[in-house]
Amino acid sequence: MISTKINFLHGFNLLENICILPHHNRFGKSWASKLRSLIPQATLLGIDEQTGTINDVSDGAWTVYGAGAVTLYRGEQIEVHARREQFRL
Repeated sequence: MISTKINFLHGFNLLENICILPHHNRFGKSWASKLRSLIPQATLLGIDEQTGTINDVSDGAWTVYGAGAVTLYRGEQIEVHARREQFRL
C-alpha cells in the first residue's frame, strides 16, 4: 500500500483560509480533489500559468490578469474566472 503524505505550509498568512494551487492548468488541477477532502473548510485558489490576480478594486474584488484563468473551489462549487473578470474571496 502506498502512503500519500501532504504537508501544508502556512505561507505568509496573507489570505486567511485560502490554499493556492499554482500552475493550475498544467498540474494544479490534479491536486484539487485530494485537497478538497483534506481541507474542506478552505477555499482553493487555482491560478493558471502566466496568470495572476490582484485585489485592486476598491470594493474588495479581485481581478484576473494574464493568459489564463483563476479557478475557485468553495465546498462543492467551482467558479472559473477568465482574464479581466472579477471575483470575491
